[in-house]
Amino acid sequence: MAQNISVGLRSLQISSVAIFLVACFVCQTFAARGRDIELRSVALERGERAIRNELRQENFPLSDRQALIDLRNEPTNTALRESDLNGWSNDFPDEVTCQWAGVTCSADGIITLQLAGLGIKKLPDSIFQLKRCTIFDFRDNEIVGTLPAAITLGDARPTFSAFYLSNNQFTGPIPNSLMKSNLKNFNISRNHFDGTLPSNIGNMAELWVLDVSHNNLSGQLPASFVQLGQMDTLYLNSNQFSGSLLPGLSQMSQLSRIDLSDNDFTGSFPDLIALPTLNYLNITGNLFDGLAPSFLRAYSQGGDISGVTFRCLLFFCFDGIECVLADAFCTCPCSATNGGDCVLNSLECACLPHRWGPNCENFCPGNSDSFVVACSGRGTCVSATGVCSCDTGYGGSQCQTECPGGVANPCSGFGTCNADATCTCQYNRGGDNCFDCAYGFAGPNCNIECLGGVADPCSSSKGQGFCNGGLIGDGRCVCNAGYEGVMCEREANDLGVDEAWLIVGIILIILFVVAVVLIVVGSYYGWRQYNDYQELKSKEVPMDEMRGRGSDSDESKDDSKVGTKRKEDIEDI
Repeated sequence: MAQNISVGLRSLQISSVAIFLVACFVCQTFAARGRDIELRSVALERGERAIRNELRQENFPLSDRQALIDLRNEPTNTALRESDLNGWSNDFPDEVTCQWAGVTCSADGIITLQLAGLGIKKLPDSIFQLKRCTIFDFRDNEIVGTLPAAITLGDARPTFSAFYLSNNQFTGPIPNSLMKSNLKNFNISRNHFDGTLPSNIGNMAELWVLDVSHNNLSGQLPASFVQLGQMDTLYLNSNQFSGSLLPGLSQMSQLSRIDLSDNDFTGSFPDLIALPTLNYLNITGNLFDGLAPSFLRAYSQGGDISGVTFRCLLFFCFDGIECVLADAFCTCPCSATNGGDCVLNSLECACLPHRWGPNCENFCPGNSDSFVVACSGRGTCVSATGVCSCDTGYGGSQCQTECPGGVANPCSGFGTCNADATCTCQYNRGGDNCFDCAYGFAGPNCNIECLGGVADPCSSSKGQGFCNGGLIGDGRCVCNAGYEGVMCEREANDLGVDEAWLIVGIILIILFVVAVVLIVVGSYYGWRQYNDYQELKSKEVPMDEMRGRGSDSDESKDDSKVGTKRKEDIEDI
């Protein structure tokens, strides 16, 4: 009997433990499923954005931010700090320098710095180390001092559009490090620079405008000067340059405007007949020898040399038939005051690069008389329409906007930059800069189509689910409540999958509690019965002793009955 009780208790305990283990397993599975759904939701909401932001923060150089802070904190730049320009007061956070007025940034650094006419008096050396800067404009300030010997502006860009320091108070020489092969527009006019032009000026193979007028520069033009084959505008006037002009000047075929006035040039003037685009020339105030070259006489007579149609030069204007010497009245409708010159033997005007219209009366977008670079220095102005044709990587009506993704990699290499500086992305790419995956695609290379097809992945149009897409997605479907299937194509039970799992978990927890109660109750009653059994067993009279008392005695018979009765009670137990 005791053995049966022990076996029963052991079976009850084993069953309870089994129920407990099953409940734990199902609860763990349920919890893991919940965590998976939560993590997936978080990844879909924040994952891709966080990755892009981290990449951008890692690529943005801290030295660029510090250079702006140095400029703001320069003790003499009080006018800048007290201006109403956003960001330049000390109360503005240093961490958001890309939102300061006059500053434009890309993901990898500062690309434009346009702070003209703000009363700035000192530039820190760090401001000249913005390697990704394409426009550096500090015109019309009060800046004093010299330029640093080492300048790395624009070194990390294929094009350095403009370097403007005109109308300031700089002194000292022009450093060799400024003679950059990717620079297009160089204007340091109306300062106090001295010394000679750098000998490596020929490195500036892409230079379009060179204006060093109204300085204290001297000496002869460097031999490498004639290597500036792309130059359109050359202003050397009001300096102290001397010596003969280089014969190679006549081979710089792109020149359209030349001003050499008020210098000390000597010798004969080179024959510029090979310059078919020349429309402005000023050589007054020099020491040239002899008579004017034949090409100048041809201009003055309105002649046509070798079939080339010429334009009227300075001191001559168009009278409807030929170029004539200007007097008190000049009938040329597109004279220099309008920003152009008349084409000989026609009524057409040849406009300066920053002008357009029939009489060159209009400014091209983003330009003025003090900013003579067409289309912000990032494109070409069409003289007939005044519309900017932007360089690669730029867009906008004035070419003022860098294409999303940056000039070096417009549209992240996965699309085409439009005229309005927006991207047309490849079929599987999306986002402003085509860096993200398009709707319906997933994976690091956006080459995984979401289940159900890109047109309607995961039955999303019916509100049944959505694709785990994007750069960190796997293209699988995440079903909304009430739907299930690989593509969320069918309805689930009324409760929904997650609700059903919740109920199963609750039931198993209840079973676990019941099992624990059964173990406790069973153990208690088993212990009670076992104690009763031991107590009765201790009171039992041995049978042999009862037989030895004799069968004739009534007393022995009664005792025998009592013993038998106890034995039966014990057996019952």
